Amino acid sequence: MVWSTHDEVQSLLKKFYQVPEMEHNKKSMKLETYYKEKASKLQDQLKKQNKKTKEVKVGRFMLQIDQGEMIDDFYITKLDNLIWFGKKL
Repeated sequence: MVWSTHDEVQSLLKKFYQVPEMEHNKKSMKLETYYKEKASKLQDQLKKQNKKTKEVKVGRFMLQIDQGEMIDDFYITKLDNLIWFGKKL
């Protein structure tokens, strides 16, 4: 590992402290905005993935019914998914 010299460190600190506080706040606000946008995009992706997962589960459930399994043999969550799918149509 290579360490900066004392003079280099002093120079960097001097540059840092010369930047007005307003500039520091602008950069931190930009970072905050970036994180909010990133979180929003990730939430949207999660919603889409959850929807796809539900659709796959409903498809599998409908196939099982088509193959002769009785509805009484299924858990209530599977029936809820089927109701969700029916409302979506």
